[in-house]
Parts: sequence; C-alpha cells; structure tokens
Amino acid sequence: MNSQYIYIFNLPEDVWPFINSISDKKEYLNEIDWCANTAERDLITIADEFNPIIICPKDIDKNYIEYIKNLFEVKNITVLVPAINTGEICNDILNDNVILSKLLTFVNIKIASYSASPQFSNLVKKLKILGLNVTTPELPKESSLWTVNYYGSKSGIRKEIPKLMADGITCHSVKKALQICLKMKDQNKLGIVIKTDKGHGGEGVKIFKKSEISEKKLKVMFAADNYWHKFPIIIEELLEVDSAPDAEFIIDSNGKVKFLYYCTMRVDEHGFYKGQEMHSSVLPEEVSKKMIKIGLELGYLYSKSGYKGYFDVDFIIDKNKKLFVTESNTRHTGGTHVYRAALNLIGNDFANKTYVLSKNDYSLDGQKLNFTKVHELLKPILFNKISKEGLVIASSNLIKLGMLTYIIFARNKERALDIEQKMGVLLSYGSNSHS
Repeated sequence: MNSQYIYIFNLPEDVWPFINSISDKKEYLNEIDWCANTAERDLITIADEFNPIIICPKDIDKNYIEYIKNLFEVKNITVLVPAINTGEICNDILNDNVILSKLLTFVNIKIASYSASPQFSNLVKKLKILGLNVTTPELPKESSLWTVNYYGSKSGIRKEIPKLMADGITCHSVKKALQICLKMKDQNKLGIVIKTDKGHGGEGVKIFKKSEISEKKLKVMFAADNYWHKFPIIIEELLEVDSAPDAEFIIDSNGKVKFLYYCTMRVDEHGFYKGQEMHSSVLPEEVSKKMIKIGLELGYLYSKSGYKGYFDVDFIIDKNKKLFVTESNTRHTGGTHVYRAALNLIGNDFANKTYVLSKNDYSLDGQKLNFTKVHELLKPILFNKISKEGLVIASSNLIKLGMLTYIIFARNKERALDIEQKMGVLLSYGSNSHS
C-alpha cells in the first residue's frame, strides 16, 4: 500500500533554544509569526509529491493554493493548521485532536519536515505508538540526532574545519568574549563579526567595524539578549566580502551524498539573507568545484555520523578572492524551494538553461494588497510555461505584511533583472491606481 506523504513546516524548531532566549517578548512573538508566514514557500518544495498534506502554523490563502496547484500541475494539496501556534508545531500537532484524528485515518505515512528537530522526532515516536506505520527518509536515527544541532551550529562546524574558516575563536562566556573582541580590535583588524551559536536569518549576528568597537557598546549588546549568555559565542575577523556563495546537498535514506546546486546569496550590509542568484555562470568554475568538493567531504562526514536529509554550506569570498566557509545548515534552507521550483518548471539541467533570481522580502511600500491583487498586477510577467520565463509568487501571507517573496526565471541575468525591474513598475502602477 502506498504511503501518504506528509510534510511539516517546523522552521522555528530548528532554532527553538535561540528563539526561546529572545528577551524582548514582542520580538519573540514576531519571530514566531515571521516563520509562520514563510511556510507557504514549501508548497513549492512538495509540489512533485502525490496528493501531499502540508501542516503549517498559519492558514494559507485558498487562491494562492490554487495558483500553486495550477502552476506545478498538482491535483491536490491538503493544508492542515493546528488550532494553536506556539512556535513548536510538532507539539501543537500532538495537542490537536482534529489533526491527529486525520492522520490516524491512514495506515502508512511518509513524513518529512523542514528540520529534524527533537520535537519532530518525538512526534514520530508518538505516531508510531498510536499505531501508524511511519517512514522518515530525512530523520536520523535517535542515536544520531545530535548531528543536526552539532553540524548545524557555528561552533560545531568550526571544530571540524577551522582552517577553512575566517580567523576566529569560540568563547563560552560573555566575559571571555568581551576580552577577545577588544583584543582583536587592538590587533589592527578591519573589524569583528560576533555570532551566537545557532541564530536565524541574520538574527544573532552582529558586525562591528574597528572604529565601532568599544567596551561600552559590547556590554550593551551582550546585555540585550539572553542567548549571548546561554550559548557559545563565535568571534571572527571581519573580512571585506566580494560575494557570498552557497551550495546545497542531500543525504538520502541510504546515506548517499548528492550535490544539488550552488548559488550566490543576496545579503544586505547587516548579513541578513535576502535571496539568491542561481546559474552555472554565477561563480568561476574553479570556485564552484572547490565548494562542491568541500560540501561533499562534509557530507561524507555527516553521513558517517548518521545524519540524513538536506544541508548546505555557506561561504564568503573576500576581496583577495579567497574562499572561506561561514556555516553549515543541517535542514531545508531558504533556497530549497527555489531549487525545487527550478527542477519542476525547467528540468534537471536548469542551471545551464535559465538564470534564477529570488528575493524574500521585496517591500510593497505600505500598499495594502492581498495575493489576488498582486497576481492581477503581475500577470504580464508571471511565469510562462511555453517561454519558460517569468515570475513565480512564493508567498501570500507576507503580502499582507507589505512584502513580496518571488522567484524569477529568465534566459540570462540581464533578462532576469529586466523582469525584476518591470515587477517594480507594475506594483507601483497598482499603488497609483489606489491613489
């Protein structure tokens, strides 16, 4: 009997100790809500599964679901939403009798998640106790669950490959971190980058140029959030960055490591990830080959330790064209849905056939729009299955917050940027039509 495919968007659980350590209650709730609003992009990730069920922390616009079904030619997608969103969706599922009853109507289920979190592992165990036959192709065995947090933490990856990373040190107290920061300033460094062990989306990362470093400023920063006091602190030399490439891989249920794609990340001056550019030309061949080699070697290490599922390796290239590893994420990533969209819409050789441009938070400049209105405004540039060019809308809930998440496919970079520019014009026209 075929297994029912179920996917859980549990992004906050990957960094739950970090989120749970945010001191400001409003910021804590905003972080949980932000994560909930990004769940829709994984409708794209699972679009090639048969009649998938996705469990999300927030409901999704039915018009957006239909848009995704039509675009990716999916007959049916079922969206389930727990009655309460605490940020720990796997626990919310266990406390939701309606969803549990739905799951128990199946005999065999194949279940995957954004992150192989402890909460997800516990949910799987409980479902098995309730009598379900559960397969988990992306969940390490219980004895290997440590790999998720260890290899996905900044201190863990630094222990494994220190020579491939920027000069830095891991501290286990704020007092020691303060001393190291001031010492590095005195060593005529350009500046420093201070990171908590496992932050999220740029949160938990602070960049200080040499002229900005002072004992007073550092003490204020360390006092502002509990996570600086609870987790290891990594302090690295600030480098003049030329670009920020990334490569993503997967370890299948048999332990085989497979390279998926490489890209360059679109990041702002504060280090926040904004999107990516994906094409065979975005990096020199010698750089991409080196990145893939490093990623595969790390993958073999992860696999030997028992890790399964998606992971990526983030890099930076400095002004001297030297390649450094910055971190590895042992989960789905902000680019997984972009990769899955490219595979589905363009094909296996997408990196040579199309230039892919994505962005997570394009500002709608205060316009009060919904998915239906944005879809109407952008019709002239939406993805065309014949030309294999155009824009894919990757979220509806974020539109209500004044942001557009999108993926652009085009025959080259110039054409992709042209579509992005036309998008801005069309959205501005929508603004003018309301004035």
